Amino acid sequence: MLRPAEPARGNGTLLYEVNNRGNIAILAQLDAAPGGNDPSTVADFGNAFLLQQGFTLLWSAWTWDVIADVQEKRLIFEPPIATLSGNPITGEVAYELLVDRPAQIAEFTGIQGAAYGFAEDGVRDAVLTVRERPEGPRRVTARMMPLNSCIDVFLPMRIPITLSGDKR
Repeated sequence: MLRPAEPARGNGTLLYEVNNRGNIAILAQLDAAPGGNDPSTVADFGNAFLLQQGFTLLWSAWTWDVIADVQEKRLIFEPPIATLSGNPITGEVAYELLVDRPAQIAEFTGIQGAAYGFAEDGVRDAVLTVRERPEGPRRVTARMMPLNSCIDVFLPMRIPITLSGDKR
């Protein structure tokens, strides 16, 4: 949080930016600043419009699923591992991929995304299902197949998912 050093010069308004993928954008958008996630120099604030107007600025990390270089200093939430009686709580996680054409590789996490990791290597009881369209019925299929429909994976799956088989 950045607030006026002299409270009397503040305008009484907190400006909270909900960041995008851990990136601070408001200073570049409103202050003609160069951009960046660690505003600590005069140059980082551009024309300093928001500061001159007395705003208190606040950012927080809320997204956990971003893969980024630590030198980018993105605001990324690192939640603690939930435990029960000292043991990590684990369970099934469902992922859904929508593909618009046959492919051998598909990624399900979107822009700069990360996935839940395996609780253990070699999860053997993962289930792969296929649907012709999002609202269609699921049918269990072999884990090695071309991607040409909507796929649901139950239990964590690595990215990218590589599938092979009949290319149809």
